[in-house]
Amino acid sequence: MRPTWKGSISFGLVYIPISVYPATREEKLSFRQLRKSDLSPIKYKKVAEADMKEVPADQIVRFRVRARPLYRFK
Repeated sequence: MRPTWKGSISFGLVYIPISVYPATREEKLSFRQLRKSDLSPIKYKKVAEADMKEVPADQIVRFRVRARPLYRFK
């Protein structure tokens, strides 16, 4: 683990090196959703709201939602 800060404290002729390390450790937890009756995994389907049909991954694009509407000037 890398120190967050390195430095030293000196008291006259005494020199004390100091390294500060983070007090927490980052851990990733991952969970899977299972059906309660037989513990089979549940998958997510990506469905279009317009016609409720499943959309393949290659047809999905990203869109940034803005607070203000976009205006086009002619």
